[in-house]
Amino acid sequence: MFDKGFFYSCQLALFVGSGAVRADDLSSLIRSRLDIGEYEPMLIPEQPGMPSEFPRLHINTAEGYRLSMSRARIDFILELPLGLDQSHIDNFRVKCEALGSLLDEKGFNFTRIGWIKNAFSQSDTPAQDMIEALAKFSSEQVSDFSMSVTKKATIGEWSANSLYTITNGVGPAGLTGVVCVRDINNDPLHPVVIAASQVGSIVEAFDQVASLDSIELFVNSGEGLF
Repeated sequence: MFDKGFFYSCQLALFVGSGAVRADDLSSLIRSRLDIGEYEPMLIPEQPGMPSEFPRLHINTAEGYRLSMSRARIDFILELPLGLDQSHIDNFRVKCEALGSLLDEKGFNFTRIGWIKNAFSQSDTPAQDMIEALAKFSSEQVSDFSMSVTKKATIGEWSANSLYTITNGVGPAGLTGVVCVRDINNDPLHPVVIAASQVGSIVEAFDQVASLDSIELFVNSGEGLF
C-alpha cells in the first residue's frame, strides 16, 4: 500500500520539564541560527492566568517550517504538501539538533520527546485497500476505515511507544488516498529527564524506526489485524 507512498511532514514535539526563554528571545535565536527562511513572528503577551499550554510564540515560513512555543511544550514542524525527500528530512533533523543546542544553552530539559511523520499513498479506493490489507471482513459498501495501533519498543536506551494511525481521507494537494501517522515517543510510564543536548541523537534513533519501510512492513506482515 505504501510502496509508492511519501512523507509530507515531520514534527518534533518537546514536552518541557524545566527551562524558560522569552518568546522574542527564542524567535531571535531561531532567526540567527536555524536558517528556516524569513518570517514575522506572532508573539502572544503574557496575561494573568494564561494556561501553560497556551502558545506564546508562532513562527511560519514560506519554506514550510512552523514552530510554536508554550511553557509546556515546543513543536517544530516541516511540511511540504508535494512531499519530503530524504534530503529534506535529513536537513530538518540537523535543524532539530540545532534547536536542541540553543535550548540547552537556556537550561532546558524535557520529560518527553516525540517524532511524528505523516505519510500519504494515493488511491481511488482507500477504504477498500485498507480493509483488504488490514482487516478480515467484507469491504462492500464501506466508505471509511481507520485504525490505530501502539507498540512498545526499545529504541537505543529509550523505552518508547511506536504508533501507527492509518485512515482514508484527503491528503496533501487535495488527493484522495491513505494517510499514515508514525508517532515515536518515549514511554511516559518510564519517567526520564531528557537533556536538550540529547535531542539530535534521539531524533536520529527515532527517525530510523519511523520509515516508509516500517509502514509497508506493518501493512504487509499482518501485525495489528482484527
